[in-house]
Amino acid sequence: MIRMLRLLFILTLLNSCTSVNQLNDEREVISTEYVTVYEGESNTLNNQESNADTVVLEELESETITVNEEPIAQIVEEKIVDGALVEAEKEIIEKYEKEELLKEDPVNSEAGEAEFNISYKKQHYDFWMKYFTTKNEDRFLRHSKNGTKYKELIESIFEEEGLPKDLFFVGLIESGYNTHIASRAQAVGPWQFIKGTATRYGLRVDSRVDERSNIFKSTRAAAHYFKDLYNIFGSWELALCAYNAGEYRIINAIRRGNTRDYKSLVAKKLLPKETIFYIPKVAAARELWSKNKVSKHRDHEIYNDASEVKLYKSFSAKKLRKVLGLNRSLFKKLNPDMKKDWISKRRIGHRIYVPTSLKAEAVEKLASLKAAKRPSRKLSSSKKRSIKRITKIHKVRRGESLYKIARKYGTTIKKLKSRNSLRRNRIFVGQKLKISKKTLVKKTSVKKKLYIVKKGDNLYKIARRFGTTVNRIVSVNDLSRKTIYPRQRIYLPRLL
Repeated sequence: MIRMLRLLFILTLLNSCTSVNQLNDEREVISTEYVTVYEGESNTLNNQESNADTVVLEELESETITVNEEPIAQIVEEKIVDGALVEAEKEIIEKYEKEELLKEDPVNSEAGEAEFNISYKKQHYDFWMKYFTTKNEDRFLRHSKNGTKYKELIESIFEEEGLPKDLFFVGLIESGYNTHIASRAQAVGPWQFIKGTATRYGLRVDSRVDERSNIFKSTRAAAHYFKDLYNIFGSWELALCAYNAGEYRIINAIRRGNTRDYKSLVAKKLLPKETIFYIPKVAAARELWSKNKVSKHRDHEIYNDASEVKLYKSFSAKKLRKVLGLNRSLFKKLNPDMKKDWISKRRIGHRIYVPTSLKAEAVEKLASLKAAKRPSRKLSSSKKRSIKRITKIHKVRRGESLYKIARKYGTTIKKLKSRNSLRRNRIFVGQKLKISKKTLVKKTSVKKKLYIVKKGDNLYKIARRFGTTVNRIVSVNDLSRKTIYPRQRIYLPRLL
């Protein structure tokens, strides 16, 4: 219900900035049937934050990539081409920034059982066709091959939700269907959801589970998001623009242009340039897919023959896998959202995916499965750790900055400035900085022996005689200096 109220609020904003004649020409955005369908849902809708810098890079800036199932060589290759993609984006902006390319020269495209009518500029479309068949051909073919694993599954979900199947190509240009990829804006998964949007559409995102990387769960959430965007804006052009740049950014463009016509917004330069190129990019990907006739990935049957079961208890992923009788590889492919072994319970249950042939057996086994207790964080007495602070002096070299130094020593700029009483980020060559670092030191039981210092003794001689170290003697006796004197009583540490 909250979700529907928010939709109505967004529509109020749109209606407040358009004339009566324009509103009469627009389709009815939310029907009574749509309100009924979503009346019982508790998830709220919010805008998907815009990250225009990463869009034309296909959300593949890989500073935070996590890889569980993709080959390492492939991910390294992804990183290598990122620089070229940045340059390609600059080339696009410079080449098509001229006013004549923003004039109306649309191409209409129709596809799918559900209507998917989109208009775009032929120049933009031609650019992407050339780009995907020259500079980026190998990468596009690799992403297409990866997409065949999920295409049938995704299309079936969209069909159930009454959406065009060709929305599959949005995920193709967003992530290349690498389920564990993350952008610089921390958008994760095949549909590149940020955390806020993901949680509003029912996905769990925390330290133990990230359902954005689960193709089953994230695709269902993406379908609901697409449906909401289309019902808000009334056209797939604006819906895709909102998916790319965020709803409120498109609403602001509509308010400034006093029109809901996509071609008019493009002509008035009210949309971000990256967003203008987004729709022809989807169209180009769809066209090349049909021309290339990509062969299916060997794993495509795994995802097309999977069923969902629910577990309402906390559990250990490792024990659950053994109970279900699944090998680690298959379990991880179907349930990549589990980041840790112990998963806490949820009121709505945790959705687990198993092969359809094992569903009935899995339901019985899960019913008898006992709830797993959270692993204890306490260490045994023999493995106790204490925190020891180590201070190191770093001499600033030419070309170094606080950021580079902090990264080198695994600390933060804020801590560096605090430790060295710096008010600004400016440092100079030859400056000495104190670097504080906490380390875990193993504690062991120690037996002490009393020793009376004799004339001619020093800590080094005593340490060698009794098989210990000077530092241990100083630590056990809390000595402020390493100077000792005759008849002084000290304790000598002996390890048990």
